[in-house]
Amino acid sequence: MYNWKNYVNEFKNAEVSDNREKYSFGLSYTYLLRTGFFFLAILILGGIALADSLKNHYNIKMTISILLILYALISLFRTLAYRITLDRETLKYGKHRIKLNEIKSATLTIGRISASRVGRALEIISNDKKEYILNLNINHSIKFLKILEQRVGKKFLINEEG
Repeated sequence: MYNWKNYVNEFKNAEVSDNREKYSFGLSYTYLLRTGFFFLAILILGGIALADSLKNHYNIKMTISILLILYALISLFRTLAYRITLDRETLKYGKHRIKLNEIKSATLTIGRISASRVGRALEIISNDKKEYILNLNINHSIKFLKILEQRVGKKFLINEEG
């Protein structure tokens, strides 16, 4: 997968100047290629199944094909639209808005991203005890982390063991 200690060392040795008001980070290109290929395959198979069901008048197969195509389109759109935006006072991702001055701690760690996936993550705990876990499968993740570290100061922690 990746070497956690090398990633942490690369993060510690990186230098980034924080001179812009707003930064925006999208998903990494390799992640987009992997998921894009998967959803494209689902769209093609769903389209073939839909064309066959229209020709042979299979209503159940037609319904399943339409649902499969809708699922693939919505998932592809959500994947392409994933962005993390970092302003001077706010961190935005999805529907979440986190004020940087309300962050109790931000910990770089290897964490559970979904029910079955473990990867690089940023665990943010706000002053009102809400916990946010950000998937760091983004372009320029080290730049993002360095800028966040500069903006939140000593609240930024690194879990050395992962």
